[in-house]
Amino acid sequence: MGAETEPTPETVALVRIRPNPAQDEVTVTFLLNQAGSAQVRLLDLQGRVQQQHTYKGVAGQNERVSRVGSLATGLYAVEVSFEGQRIIQ
Repeated sequence: MGAETEPTPETVALVRIRPNPAQDEVTVTFLLNQAGSAQVRLLDLQGRVQQQHTYKGVAGQNERVSRVGSLATGLYAVEVSFEGQRIIQ
């Protein structure tokens, strides 16, 4: 039998996106295991980047507001990237 490895803790976790549906702005709340540069992207269903922002995140809970009123009505995904890990919702 091989040696068991302990699971590595997540570096980023996407907590919530509100309001859903959104009209003018959307608030993305995410957790980071340490301070650092985090990227938040808004993607259309074809995977094209509609908005992209980089933030100096803090360890723990982070909250970022994006203006979405200029985007066409439709479904979008939010991607948060940090330390090589991506979370999409």
